[in-house]
Amino acid sequence: QANLSALERIAEIVKRERIKCGFRYVDAYLFDPPLKRTGQLGHEISAAQRCGFKDVRWVSRAPMDYDTGPCLCWPRQACINPLAYVRGLAAAAARLGVRIFETTRATAINAHSADDMEVETSG
Repeated sequence: QANLSALERIAEIVKRERIKCGFRYVDAYLFDPPLKRTGQLGHEISAAQRCGFKDVRWVSRAPMDYDTGPCLCWPRQACINPLAYVRGLAAAAARLGVRIFETTRATAINAHSADDMEVETSG
Protein backbone atom coordinates (compact mmCIF):
# COMPACT_ATOMS: atom_id res chain seq x y z
CA GLN A 1 0.00 0.00 0.00
CA ALA A 2 2.79 2.46 0.88
CA ASN A 3 4.61 1.72 -2.39
CA LEU A 4 1.47 2.41 -4.44
CA SER A 5 0.74 5.58 -2.46
CA ALA A 6 4.30 6.82 -3.03
CA LEU A 7 4.11 6.17 -6.78
CA GLU A 8 0.77 7.96 -7.01
CA ARG A 9 2.18 10.93 -5.06
CA ILE A 10 5.20 11.14 -7.38
CA ALA A 11 2.91 10.96 -10.44
CA GLU A 12 0.76 13.75 -8.98
CA ILE A 13 3.80 15.99 -8.33
CA VAL A 14 5.23 15.32 -11.80
CA LYS A 15 1.93 16.29 -13.41
CA ARG A 16 1.21 19.32 -11.21
CA GLU A 17 4.73 20.76 -11.49
CA ARG A 18 5.14 19.68 -15.14
CA ILE A 19 8.44 17.97 -14.36
CA LYS A 20 9.96 16.45 -17.48
CA CYS A 21 11.51 13.32 -16.00
CA GLY A 22 10.11 10.56 -18.18
CA PHE A 23 7.81 9.25 -15.44
CA ARG A 24 5.71 6.35 -16.66
CA TYR A 25 4.07 3.31 -15.18
CA VAL A 26 5.66 0.00 -16.19
CA ASP A 27 5.56 -3.59 -15.05
CA ALA A 28 8.68 -4.80 -13.24
CA TYR A 29 10.00 -8.34 -13.56
CA LEU A 30 12.19 -10.51 -11.36
CA PHE A 31 13.78 -13.55 -12.94
CA ASP A 32 16.64 -15.94 -12.39
CA PRO A 33 19.95 -15.40 -14.19
CA PRO A 34 20.10 -17.02 -17.64
CA LEU A 35 20.81 -20.75 -17.49
CA LYS A 36 20.69 -20.77 -13.68
CA ARG A 37 17.48 -21.55 -11.83
CA THR A 38 18.00 -20.61 -8.19
CA GLY A 39 14.62 -21.56 -6.77
CA GLN A 40 14.44 -18.21 -4.97
CA LEU A 41 11.46 -16.82 -6.88
CA GLY A 42 8.99 -18.86 -4.83
CA HIS A 43 10.41 -17.30 -1.67
CA GLU A 44 10.30 -13.85 -3.27
CA ILE A 45 6.61 -14.04 -4.20
CA SER A 46 5.71 -15.29 -0.73
CA ALA A 47 7.67 -12.44 0.88
CA ALA A 48 6.17 -9.87 -1.49
CA GLN A 49 2.64 -11.01 -0.73
CA ARG A 50 3.31 -10.97 3.03
CA CYS A 51 4.48 -7.36 2.59
CA GLY A 52 1.22 -6.38 0.91
CA PHE A 53 2.14 -6.73 -2.77
CA LYS A 54 -0.99 -8.74 -3.56
CA ASP A 55 -0.80 -8.17 -7.33
CA VAL A 56 2.59 -9.86 -7.79
CA ARG A 57 2.08 -12.85 -10.04
CA TRP A 58 3.89 -15.58 -11.94
CA VAL A 59 4.25 -15.10 -15.70
CA SER A 60 5.77 -17.48 -18.24
CA ARG A 61 8.53 -15.02 -19.19
CA ALA A 62 9.50 -11.35 -19.08
CA PRO A 63 9.18 -9.29 -22.28
CA MET A 64 12.91 -9.44 -23.04
CA ASP A 65 14.93 -10.28 -26.15
CA TYR A 66 15.78 -13.65 -24.63
CA ASP A 67 13.76 -16.27 -22.80
CA THR A 68 13.91 -15.44 -19.10
CA GLY A 69 11.83 -18.45 -18.17
CA PRO A 70 9.14 -18.21 -15.49
CA CYS A 71 9.37 -15.00 -13.54
CA LEU A 72 7.52 -12.67 -11.21
CA CYS A 73 5.69 -9.59 -12.43
CA TRP A 74 5.07 -6.55 -10.25
CA PRO A 75 2.39 -4.57 -12.12
CA ARG A 76 2.19 -0.77 -12.15
CA GLN A 77 5.66 0.09 -10.95
CA ALA A 78 7.37 3.20 -12.31
CA CYS A 79 10.28 4.31 -14.41
CA ILE A 80 11.74 7.78 -13.91
CA ASN A 81 14.88 9.82 -14.54
CA PRO A 82 15.78 10.54 -10.89
CA LEU A 83 18.12 13.46 -11.59
CA ALA A 84 15.51 15.24 -13.74
CA TYR A 85 12.89 14.59 -11.05
CA VAL A 86 15.05 16.01 -8.24
CA ARG A 87 15.92 19.06 -10.35
CA GLY A 88 12.21 19.57 -11.00
CA LEU A 89 11.44 19.26 -7.29
CA ALA A 90 14.14 21.82 -6.48
CA ALA A 91 12.72 24.25 -9.05
CA ALA A 92 9.20 23.79 -7.67
CA ALA A 93 10.44 24.32 -4.12
CA ALA A 94 12.30 27.50 -5.16
CA ARG A 95 9.08 28.85 -6.71
CA LEU A 96 7.45 28.38 -3.30
CA GLY A 97 10.22 30.31 -1.57
CA VAL A 98 12.13 27.35 -0.19
CA ARG A 99 15.87 27.92 0.09
CA ILE A 100 18.10 24.93 -0.60
CA PHE A 101 21.57 24.78 0.92
CA GLU A 102 23.96 22.20 -0.46
CA THR A 103 26.71 20.59 1.61
CA THR A 104 24.93 21.65 4.79
CA ARG A 105 24.25 19.16 7.56
CA ALA A 106 20.75 19.21 9.08
CA THR A 107 20.93 18.72 12.84
CA ALA A 108 17.22 18.96 13.62
CA ILE A 109 13.88 19.29 11.88
CA ASN A 110 11.13 21.08 13.77
CA ALA A 111 7.67 20.45 12.33
CA HIS A 112 5.35 23.17 13.58
CA SER A 113 2.63 21.89 11.24
CA ALA A 114 2.41 19.98 7.96
CA ASP A 115 3.04 23.23 6.10
CA ASP A 116 5.47 24.91 8.49
CA MET A 117 8.81 23.27 9.15
CA GLU A 118 12.13 24.58 10.27
CA VAL A 119 15.49 22.91 9.71
CA GLU A 120 18.40 23.58 12.03
CA THR A 121 21.89 23.25 10.58
CA SER A 122 25.40 22.84 11.90
CA GLY A 123 26.79 25.87 10.15
